Amino acid sequence: MRELLAHYCSGTPIDRVANDFGIARTTVMEHIRRAGLPRRRNLILEHLDEARQLYEKGWSLAKLGQHFGVHPSTVWGTFRKAGVPRRDTHGR
Repeated sequence: MRELLAHYCSGTPIDRVANDFGIARTTVMEHIRRAGLPRRRNLILEHLDEARQLYEKGWSLAKLGQHFGVHPSTVWGTFRKAGVPRRDTHGR
């Protein structure tokens, strides 16, 4: 389990951790919960001002995800819940 948690803490997406260890995503999440580790969506929430500023400067969700070590959908999910409006991806 130590290796699984280290994999997660290094920023590896949960789906990849699950695949690498041959277990379900929900099992990975249960190990994370039992270990008392924070969910990554909380990581973005803790750095919401910085993430929002970078997004407003033109950073993509993918680049933000890489910067914070989370999946881009985690960034967007946190933004959506925090009321951050989505940029027009076509520059209009």
